[in-house]
Amino acid sequence: MRLYDSELSIEYVAGEKNAEKVALRITVERSAAPKVHGTYDLLTQGTMSRGAGYPAELPLLSSGTLTLDAYGEDAGNEVRGTFEAVFTTAENSKQTLRGGFAAKLEVVDF
Repeated sequence: MRLYDSELSIEYVAGEKNAEKVALRITVERSAAPKVHGTYDLLTQGTMSRGAGYPAELPLLSSGTLTLDAYGEDAGNEVRGTFEAVFTTAENSKQTLRGGFAAKLEVVDF
């Protein structure tokens, strides 16, 4: 869980912690969302992506939500919640991805 000036980023990392190893990144724009817990629309308030080390991008996001059950903007606060995303593949089929998360917040200053 990383809080930047512009967004909250939830990163599922494979192995080492670097951009190439991010298997899934869910972001929510800070201006539109996270001040408190709640549910956010990923089509209008966020994105889902993969790190640069993955050859294939995610399919087209058709719908998605991020639900924050616990959230605070201070470093070390617990961020806990779930997400659900529906993707449309190149073959025009729908695939759903769901997950949960719980971790301490890291505040990234530039």
